[in-house]
Amino acid sequence: MREVLYEKFYLSPEVRSRLEKGKNMIKELFNFYLKNPEKVPAKYRDGEVLEVAIKDYIAGMTDKFLGSEVERNLGVK
Repeated sequence: MREVLYEKFYLSPEVRSRLEKGKNMIKELFNFYLKNPEKVPAKYRDGEVLEVAIKDYIAGMTDKFLGSEVERNLGVK
């Protein structure tokens, strides 16, 4: 079963492509927030190092919210 899952799912080109897209979205949004820290909600920024605040904010996002933030802030769909 494990071999089949890896071959047909985990390592499939479609899944790998979506994973790469997600990673890129996270990196781009992280860099955007570094340059625009005022876009990170204050409750995440208060008393935190900016990079930690951004990491925590992004980590709490759902996939759907991540996509909407990337689209809203970076104009990328």
